[in-house]
Amino acid sequence: MPAYDVAAAQAWHSSNVRTRRRRRNGPAAVAAAAPSTEPVGDPVTRSWRDRKERADALVKERELALSEGRLLDKTEVLAAWQKQIASFRSRMLAIPSEVAAQAPSASRVIVCNIVEREIHEALAEVSGLRGDDDG
Repeated sequence: MPAYDVAAAQAWHSSNVRTRRRRRNGPAAVAAAAPSTEPVGDPVTRSWRDRKERADALVKERELALSEGRLLDKTEVLAAWQKQIASFRSRMLAIPSEVAAQAPSASRVIVCNIVEREIHEALAEVSGLRGDDDG
């Protein structure tokens, strides 16, 4: 560093020493103001960060959709569905005894057996236990 001239010392300092201050209107300020499209860091580090940011964004979107009612909780839907199916099954299995009570006394057993057989076939078809694939 030159010690004999102030201008020479300032010139040497600006070319050899990095300062923390940046010019507000200089090229560094313009570059800092414009967002960079190139990823910072090595590609491997950037890729896992991108994946993590995407995953975090998806989690936030799902939480928002759940709170707004646009998305339903899987366990709640499954529980409601199972309750409806169990109710339907018990109502269907109660039909034979209701029909038998309305039939003449001589044919109650026959009517009850026929209706019960048909209901069990229908329930087996709906549950997928029977091998028939007509649809």
